[in-house]
Amino acid sequence: TVYYQPQMSIRDKKILGVEALVRWIHPVEGMIPPDKFIPVAEMSNLIHEIGLYVLNQACTEFSTLTKAEIFKGTLAINFSSRQLQFNDIKESLYKVLLRSDLDPSKLEIEVTETLLMQNPEKISLILNELRELGITIAIDDFGTGYSSLSYLNTLPIDKLKIDKSFIDYITTDEGNKSICKAIIAMGNSLNIKTIAEGVETKEQMDLVESLGCDEIQGYYFAKPMDIEGLRKFILENKVQE
Repeated sequence: TVYYQPQMSIRDKKILGVEALVRWIHPVEGMIPPDKFIPVAEMSNLIHEIGLYVLNQACTEFSTLTKAEIFKGTLAINFSSRQLQFNDIKESLYKVLLRSDLDPSKLEIEVTETLLMQNPEKISLILNELRELGITIAIDDFGTGYSSLSYLNTLPIDKLKIDKSFIDYITTDEGNKSICKAIIAMGNSLNIKTIAEGVETKEQMDLVESLGCDEIQGYYFAKPMDIEGLRKFILENKVQE
């Protein structure tokens, strides 16, 4: 199934978007986290089917919120290495957007920095093809993949997601703080928005805000929730304007 975690503006604390997160609710084992089953899905080539299921469900559910004018933000969906490199990925995305009647500008595709650097030329071509559909692109787990900073300027990137591992110790480790500061400054210079993942305390939020980060995502504001939980969260927080 699909859960959603809000992404908030760091300045006015309003919800700007949500990230779709896949979950497996097993009839016996209960909630199984994605880090347990996604690697298996990738090795068995089931990741394409799972990816299409998540894409369809998330776009369809999210589209109901936008059509009802409950929410005007964006939907972010993470794409794995195998999923992104399937030959029909652009066509599949186009069909899903058409079927769900979701405005392409409302969809954001996330790819990890590690994936980006595995084959930067090929991935760049794929991302540019997806960009032609009108969607936006974010680099997930940024700071962990040893990417060439000069190469970033040639990519169709709209957002950098600062990896949670840096946020975890940002208030106690000067090295992590310096890395976050550098990422945010680089994003500003390239006109790329930045979002801090895994923000769990007010101290972390205040620090990334002081560094100039644009958005935050994490348990401090909201845990992942199903679509009804998201609808309730949006209405209760009066963030639909």
